[in-house]
Amino acid sequence: MILAVLTARLPPVLLVILLVTGCNRNQQGVLCAPLAEATVVRVSQSGNGPLRQFEIGNRYQVQALMDFANGRRDEFSARRKGLPSATTSATFYNGSQYLLTFSAGPNFFSLSCSGYAGVQEANRVQIAEFERLLTDQP
Repeated sequence: MILAVLTARLPPVLLVILLVTGCNRNQQGVLCAPLAEATVVRVSQSGNGPLRQFEIGNRYQVQALMDFANGRRDEFSARRKGLPSATTSATFYNGSQYLLTFSAGPNFFSLSCSGYAGVQEANRVQIAEFERLLTDQP
């Protein structure tokens, strides 16, 4: 009798466990593909002065920015309700195809692409390195 009750309850419990585990797994990972090839980065910087926008097309500088963004991919937490306001954004394109946007604010990095938005904590040194890569002219 006890075995019959346990056998009857086990499948629904397993189903609930599988559904919950599957949902959490999908929400935790970064859904943006790693940057493999980008041809241009469009930069937007706001701060004390007027909004500054420019493009980076130098392949070495673009590669350095791709490496920087790819090196931090594993530490983002998904956000359901938008991202905090960034002061510096680098939007990666391969030709005219949008790939992703990597941004920085006072104490964070954010990452967004089609269907994903995430944020992670960042310190002043990390943010300064990102901004240096944006303005570094080889």
